[in-house]
Amino acid sequence: MQFCQPFIMYLLICFRYGVSDYAAAALANGLLKDFGLITNSDRVEVIDPSKISREKRRIGIASIAEREEDTHRLHCIGLDSKKDANVPVILQSEEGEAVRIFKTKATVDHLTFTAESGEEI
Repeated sequence: MQFCQPFIMYLLICFRYGVSDYAAAALANGLLKDFGLITNSDRVEVIDPSKISREKRRIGIASIAEREEDTHRLHCIGLDSKKDANVPVILQSEEGEAVRIFKTKATVDHLTFTAESGEEI
């Protein structure tokens, strides 16, 4: 069975947000029933969880390969840092058997990483 582009997008979203195969199949079947593609007499288009699982696996492998191809020609990696003073933080200290949690202010490091891909020059 060949799936259409909207269904593949649906599977990508389910894959991205960790929707279970059973929940994804139930949602897809509900939508197909609303569109009239599934009726009590015609259940040919019913999607079972194993179909969802196989397609999510296939799409996941394809998207990993696509991402590796995109990052293969990586040209630039940038790093930027900044220190913020007096940022509220929660610290934990152990005093013997007791654990004490308290709020304080501290200096915090923020790191930003950027990557840029493109054609070779």
